Amino acid sequence: MNKTAALLLCLLTPAFLLAESAALKNLRGLLDSGKLEEIITNYAEQIHSLSAEEAFCVAMAHYMSEDDDAAQKAFDVVIKKDPKFARAYANKGASLVCTEDFEAAAKCYKKAVELEPENERFKFGLAGAYFKMGKWKESLAVYETLKDSENEAGVARFRSALIFIELGEKERALAAFYSAKEKLDRRDAGYKSSLYNIGMEEFFRGDYGKSEAAFLEVAEVDPQDYQVLAKLIQVYCAQNKPGEIKKYRDALYRLRAAGKLKGALAGMFCFDQFKWKDMEIMAFERYESGGGTSVYIKHKYFVRDKDSSDPANPDLVIQTEYSPAVSSMKGKEVFVLCSQKGELHSTYPYSLAEDVPYETLRNLVIGVLEGKIVPGASSKPNTDETGKYSGSTIYVNME
Repeated sequence: MNKTAALLLCLLTPAFLLAESAALKNLRGLLDSGKLEEIITNYAEQIHSLSAEEAFCVAMAHYMSEDDDAAQKAFDVVIKKDPKFARAYANKGASLVCTEDFEAAAKCYKKAVELEPENERFKFGLAGAYFKMGKWKESLAVYETLKDSENEAGVARFRSALIFIELGEKERALAAFYSAKEKLDRRDAGYKSSLYNIGMEEFFRGDYGKSEAAFLEVAEVDPQDYQVLAKLIQVYCAQNKPGEIKKYRDALYRLRAAGKLKGALAGMFCFDQFKWKDMEIMAFERYESGGGTSVYIKHKYFVRDKDSSDPANPDLVIQTEYSPAVSSMKGKEVFVLCSQKGELHSTYPYSLAEDVPYETLRNLVIGVLEGKIVPGASSKPNTDETGKYSGSTIYVNME
């Protein structure tokens, strides 16, 4: 090499490095300012001639534009250029999660963790991919390494609690929800979810004080969460506190009248749930009231066997029905205790007021289940040979 050529090479080399640095600086600036389309327009076609860092910026532009197919291909280019580029594996994993290819995502995150074992974000992504796949033990093992993380501890503990539920380990789940609550920000959705789970588990364990405290905090954290009012009613129903029951029941009726209740809560609310022998019972109250000329249901107790193969369909429904006929005879609103089992509808010799105490209703329901309260009459619809309704057969209890 002659001197002139050597001098020229020395002069060109710094200029080349400066040009590369300027391109990378420009790409990062565009990425930070959200000018994704400009990156894609000007750099996507030349991605193979870019450095690994520059190509990574292009891949991120595709990813942030929600073009996961292009993003994954671009991340592959980065990885081919630099097989030890951990961020490329991790972000490809994130893109694969978006396209629900969780197995491939887990492989990418696992590689990223191998390259940077201390990177907590990579571990969090790997645990999340396992979680999405339902690989509970694998996911839990990774989340356990993050439970004392400065940035990920709250969510890691919360996800661990959810996994314990999946594994049927209720006590460990409850402890994990309490632990997650200590680390999560109150504005985090996981914080409120932890409170709900604590409230329900303490309720079923019979620790109504802790259950009440959890649900009251839900109401404090999110005043627009009206479902928690029904949960509080259940807690007070279990303790037979009529004053507290009335307070929250009246609140639900006011909210419903104001049009603030949405979904199923706008039609009825669950005010009680309990177990009796091998039966699980949930009780609901409908808002309809005021009598009238039509029959309507006010309270419904859904009775299910705990091992029912079809939990969506109860084995028995015990309910109170407004009776225009009986109300007319007695000169006041009267609700009759009834039940429905399959096509068999039964009526019991009990006339009730609309605001009958929940404790009284629960005792009546248990009486029906125990066979101590028997129907005065039952009816079953008849059908002809074509399946068309042809009246009802009425059974009267003569005992």
